[in-house]
Amino acid sequence: MSTAILYVGHGSRVKAGVEEAALFIDHVKRRINKPIQETCFLEFASPSIEEGIEKCAVQGATRIVIMPVLLLTAGHALYDIPSKIEKAKERYPAIEFSYGNTLGVHDKMAESVHDRIQEKNTDSLGNDMVLLIGRGSKNPSVKHDMEEIKRRLLDIYQYQHVELAFMYGVQPDIWQGFLKAKQSEYDRVLVLPYLLFSGVLLDTLKKKVEEFTSPAQAFVLCETLGYHPFIRDVLVERVDEAANKMSVQGTCPSF
Repeated sequence: MSTAILYVGHGSRVKAGVEEAALFIDHVKRRINKPIQETCFLEFASPSIEEGIEKCAVQGATRIVIMPVLLLTAGHALYDIPSKIEKAKERYPAIEFSYGNTLGVHDKMAESVHDRIQEKNTDSLGNDMVLLIGRGSKNPSVKHDMEEIKRRLLDIYQYQHVELAFMYGVQPDIWQGFLKAKQSEYDRVLVLPYLLFSGVLLDTLKKKVEEFTSPAQAFVLCETLGYHPFIRDVLVERVDEAANKMSVQGTCPSF
């Protein structure tokens, strides 16, 4: 029996974002002891999921663990990837498929956010406010998970003021988030993009930061999460969970 790991990144219209994702996954592959490991993308980049599965199959994989390299469980993780897996099961009836979890809520995710903020020499207990920006989704679990990350920043790391805003799909949106920060008493607003890599959404945030910054109040954009070593740690953990579950059950879970 030969197990393959297929990492599924989101993809981006921005070339740098795709390159960052591929490099991030390459670092993770070095820590996973599996003979077949491939990378593919949901959209805007190649290879596609179908092509990734085919690459695993032609190398002799009899089991394929599909790993969503996504921060939270939203539409792509709940519907798009599982539908691709169902079609693959029809095309490759002799191959067993298993589906791993997204990065999700994890202590190391909150710690990586904290580190990104601290890179900007923030006075988190004084005159700095944190504006945590998520991608957003119509799925209510995404807002719930972001609220949990916010709670950990407040409770564990003792930040004085953390606000949430989302790029789409849920309120408050980024305009409301930036406006609330602008109307606050804080001298600096640390804008943390809860995103893995560069892309169109990050470019949008850069423009917002420039738009709202003034001599009286600085808006500072923090780095995305993707290169933080703790994010790699969490993905390695998720891969191990999925691979071990497959080896025990020997069957693909239902979607």
